Amino acid sequence: MLAALVFAAAALSPCEKQLSNVEVRLCAIAEMKAYQRDLDKVLTRRRAELDPKDWPDFDAAQTAWLTYRDASCKSATAINVGGSGHDGWEDECWSARTKDRIRELKRLLNGCEAQQTNAGSKACAKL
Repeated sequence: MLAALVFAAAALSPCEKQLSNVEVRLCAIAEMKAYQRDLDKVLTRRRAELDPKDWPDFDAAQTAWLTYRDASCKSATAINVGGSGHDGWEDECWSARTKDRIRELKRLLNGCEAQQTNAGSKACAKL
């Protein structure tokens, strides 16, 4: 499972082309920061669409997702704690999970969860 996660994360990442663990880590950190900026933008847009009375539930859901993401990546990479590549793998996992969350929120922004038409389904499938 861990190997699959590492390879899946690497496939999403330009960091796989780096030569050393330090270079991989630096690339992964830059990627994480970029995904965090994207996530912040999408969260802001989604929250703005909601009625203010729904903000507490939305905020609670995001907090729960952050807890899931962090625990999931820590668990997925636990076997390699102390290894030279552990932090980079954990960073790449974090980026992959964050990218998935961005995609999920964009689907909500585009009304994909509520659309029932074929045209809407096709457009949403691209997200």
